[in-house]
Amino acid sequence: MKVFHIICVWLGISASLWAQTVSFADYKERADNCFAKADYDCARSNYDRALRIRGNDKHCLSQLRKIEDIEDRKKKEKSRTKQQQQAEQELLLKEKEAEKKRIAEQNRLEQEKINKEKALKEQQAQALEALKLSFLKTNFPQSTDDDKDGVPSFCDFCPVQKGEIQYWGCLTPIVPNSPWHQYANGKIPPESVELGKTPEGKKRYLVRAGTTHLGYIDEDQKQAIIGPSNIFINVYDVLEGKHFKWVKPSADWYISGKVVARSEISTHNFVARFVSKNKLAVGVANPSNTAALFFDDTQNFQDTKYEILIDEAVPVGFFYLKTDKSVNPSAIALSISAITTSSKALEIKTGTVEIFAEGIDKKKKRISTPKISLNIEAQKRYYYVLEKRSEEEWILKEETR
Repeated sequence: MKVFHIICVWLGISASLWAQTVSFADYKERADNCFAKADYDCARSNYDRALRIRGNDKHCLSQLRKIEDIEDRKKKEKSRTKQQQQAEQELLLKEKEAEKKRIAEQNRLEQEKINKEKALKEQQAQALEALKLSFLKTNFPQSTDDDKDGVPSFCDFCPVQKGEIQYWGCLTPIVPNSPWHQYANGKIPPESVELGKTPEGKKRYLVRAGTTHLGYIDEDQKQAIIGPSNIFINVYDVLEGKHFKWVKPSADWYISGKVVARSEISTHNFVARFVSKNKLAVGVANPSNTAALFFDDTQNFQDTKYEILIDEAVPVGFFYLKTDKSVNPSAIALSISAITTSSKALEIKTGTVEIFAEGIDKKKKRISTPKISLNIEAQKRYYYVLEKRSEEEWILKEETR
């Protein structure tokens, strides 16, 4: 009986040991399969069960450490990702706030510009309204106002149509974008064209009335003087701009078109000034006359010593002429639209012009070329040669470059 009992106990212990060995292998295999599939919860659970059977198994312990490392990396990566997302979100919010501020600033500047333009228009409207309401005063004895618009007929450019003072009796500007601007009662803006200084040392400014009548106004005076008949007038046009300059007369200035005309409507006469020790006068010059016509407070007079007013901002083209070796260049003159010059390199006003050359060759024979028509463009250069075709024939030939 004892022997039987011992055999049964031994068989039970053996069975238990065999069962445990199989369970460890199963747990380990399951754990490895789960690890391979990255199912780390499943792998940890089965490695823990295997270690309860074999607590010191190196493989299971190593795998559990790997799982811990993997999960630690995941936690850190998740934390970094969260921080990055937070940083990106904060950056996006900052960019949105900056864009919002930029748009608000842009809107503010646009509104400020609109307000300034509105205020300027209101000031201009008020100035024009004040000018309309101010009576245009003149002592001219024949200053009738036929159309009853407040502008005397002698300076009313639209004398049979009731108009506005600021347009010299017309309903709209006579010359849009004119450099002449209207002022009244002694006001002279900065950069106004000066005639010079009077013998008493006061500044004298160039003015105009009605687009054709030239005159002047002295500093500290409330009225301008127009013409030689002591016509006083309290409303006048002033020529403004730094690009205007007084120079000695030359045919080249007329050819370049830089000479300032007395009137933009009729450009045959040009603004001139006479300066001497005892006299400062305004008048008109013409390229066909050697003397210019002036007036002072009492009379008209002519003089050949004068200066003309030019506008250096006028666009021009550039013309160059070379001469044949058989002629003396100084004996050749150019005629540009009926104005003669001795220059061989000069500025020409834009538009269509007629050019021909004439003079004397070295054999003292007369030279004259046919006219050529050129459309002068701003800043463009034109090169021509005075060429001899035969004893009797000379031409202006374009030089290729």
